[in-house]
Amino acid sequence: MNGVELCKKIRIKDRISIIHALTGYSNHYGLLESRTAGFDDFFVKPVKLDVIFRAAQDAFEKLARWKFSDLGLT
Repeated sequence: MNGVELCKKIRIKDRISIIHALTGYSNHYGLLESRTAGFDDFFVKPVKLDVIFRAAQDAFEKLARWKFSDLGLT
């Protein structure tokens, strides 16, 4: 299974997860395929660690805003 297939399976089970793609091979089609599959962001190797850390921090902040209790979905 490749990353796109995995992302699609995760999206079926957990619609509000945050999923990032990290690839060593990039082209316009790959980016579009990743977005269509449900990735929230797309990084091409080599990527600087500060970019990855910032993306992770943003994801945790977003999840904190999406707490079920805050949405009345407990």
